[in-house]
Amino acid sequence: MVLGAIWCPLCKTKDISNNLKKIKIKHGLSKDFELKWFKVSPAKVSYYLDVINYFFNEPDLHFRALVICDKKKLRHESFMQDHNTWYYKMFFHLAI
Repeated sequence: MVLGAIWCPLCKTKDISNNLKKIKIKHGLSKDFELKWFKVSPAKVSYYLDVINYFFNEPDLHFRALVICDKKKLRHESFMQDHNTWYYKMFFHLAI
């Protein structure tokens, strides 16, 4: 399992959001179209490629990920936590 986060400086969020909306409009999509990576259709491949290129060309966008090799090996009881608390901890680590 991989938990991932994309982040940017707060002062850049509006510009980046507007640029992503422009990419959607360029491809004939609604500016409110929800990008979902598990449902990439052949008809929208060029849109997704433009989004990927934008991400790699935009110096203010950053990606961080945590890889969990085998969730079955987690020992929640050793850390006095449940599965939900573990997720909160992992998302905290994504933010630091």
